[in-house]
Amino acid sequence: MFGLSKPEKKILIPVLSILLGLCTLAYYAHRYSSRLISASQSIEQEEGIKHHLREVLSGTVDMENDVHNYLLTGDENYIIANSKALAAVTIHLHQLSSVPGITSDQAIQISQLQQMVEEKSTLATQTIELRRQKGLAEALTRSSDGQDRKLLNQISTLTGIMLLDEQNRLTKLQEQQHKAIHHFALTYYFLLLKIAITVITVITLLVLYFIRRNKSEKQLNATKQLFHDVLDHTTSIISIKDLSGRFILLNQAYEQAFNIREENVKGKTVFEIFEKDVANAIRNSDLEVIRQQQQMKFEETAPQKGELRHFVSLKFPLFDDHHIPYAVCSISTDETEKIQIEKQHQAEMSRVMDLFNNAPCGYQATDKDGVIIEINETLLHWLGYTRNEIIGKMSARDLLSKESQSVFAYYFPRIKSGEITSVYDVEVTYLRKDKSPLAIVANSIAQYDEEGQFLYTRTSLFDITLRKQVEALTTQSVS
Repeated sequence: MFGLSKPEKKILIPVLSILLGLCTLAYYAHRYSSRLISASQSIEQEEGIKHHLREVLSGTVDMENDVHNYLLTGDENYIIANSKALAAVTIHLHQLSSVPGITSDQAIQISQLQQMVEEKSTLATQTIELRRQKGLAEALTRSSDGQDRKLLNQISTLTGIMLLDEQNRLTKLQEQQHKAIHHFALTYYFLLLKIAITVITVITLLVLYFIRRNKSEKQLNATKQLFHDVLDHTTSIISIKDLSGRFILLNQAYEQAFNIREENVKGKTVFEIFEKDVANAIRNSDLEVIRQQQQMKFEETAPQKGELRHFVSLKFPLFDDHHIPYAVCSISTDETEKIQIEKQHQAEMSRVMDLFNNAPCGYQATDKDGVIIEINETLLHWLGYTRNEIIGKMSARDLLSKESQSVFAYYFPRIKSGEITSVYDVEVTYLRKDKSPLAIVANSIAQYDEEGQFLYTRTSLFDITLRKQVEALTTQSVS
């Protein structure tokens, strides 16, 4: 037999028999353990559903109490507590609807429960707004119609029915589990006898397992170290918090920005690190990400080295294998200097525009068709027009007297063609909105692109009415 000696055959045949028996027992052990695991998982799932149902009911009662307390006291903290309770209820309802393997009846009941909670939230919001706008008496009158209590009773009834159904399922599953445990125990005792004979093989396998496990742990630690190195060498401020708002991870940029150490804040919330207003803003944005379950961007402020800094934070939920959110990751960029530069730029532009609009001379710019595309307040004041009446609607020619229109017709085509690029000290007469004349001296410069194509003209205008009056008086005196 395969060239084996008699002693080897004597050893091999019993070993094969033992292995065959071991495999048979292992098969039955696997079969019963699979049933046991399946039953345990089902029980765990049912327990989870019961937990979520209890939390939904508890959260709904908390919402009712918070609204009632707000009506009586007007304390906004109850509204915050109500929002948190609603967020928790929403999460539990989502987790309920996300439980794998729920029946169609359960899905319908969960959907009904979600609708009731939404109606409850809507009524609460309306009652709160009525309390804010019209006072306690109106709000109490509105609350006394019993709709809130009726919805709460409906929610309590539906959750009670669902809890009873879950308990019935749980009882059946526990019976199945007890049977599986009994069969598994018998198989397990026989399997122990066979395992005792295969100790050497097991030890060998364990040695190989630990060698491979050590290798895997080294690879995992290397991957973790690489991940931390990437996080610690970025300038962005990164943190990860669980659903209750407790820190799981910080990078070095976060530590340096707020002078804290990761090991000192793990398990703590932002309320233990920042002032209440800052912490509330951060926590509310985290809750919004959890509620929406999608990536969102926020503008946040936080004190840093005695100075209030402005951050743009990109936040997104982290999901487990069942697509249930378990944490929120935040990547923040300090935009303080950028905001300051923008404010300085806006202030500088305001000063430039003030100089432009309130200059002692008029200013206008015209496009290739002679249409006015910019004009300052000085010229508008002289002419009596508003900006909306002129910009993009009137040509520079439309503002000139008939005599001066011929001057425009002479110079403008030559400036457009590039024959001349500027004109100076050209006397023209503008007509005000009331058609009265305004004597002007115009200086105009053309702007061209890199290919020499005409873009627009810039024209400075000076009121020479007084000069004309003086010249007229001088002429009369000489005569």
